[in-house]
Amino acid sequence: MPERRPRSVEVFSVIHRDRQEMDPWDAAVLRYANERGGGITGQIRNEAAAALHVSRDEVDVSIMNLAKLGLIQESSPISVAVSAFGREFLRTVSD
Repeated sequence: MPERRPRSVEVFSVIHRDRQEMDPWDAAVLRYANERGGGITGQIRNEAAAALHVSRDEVDVSIMNLAKLGLIQESSPISVAVSAFGREFLRTVSD
């Protein structure tokens, strides 16, 4: 059976591979959502826009980028949530 790489290696591989695709606002939206329980409803999107002093459209674009990177996942037809990979990413970059 193959050995698993440490999770931080996997996370940093994604960061390195996709770093040009991840905007600082994407990270701010991801952190904001995670700090509020991980769900990203319409209300959380509006609150994030107000808290980060950006438009709701900018938050929505960040959410699309985070989904493309696998850091969030759809949890219902109208809501997305921080994925397990997204939580690992936040833990790794917070250390």
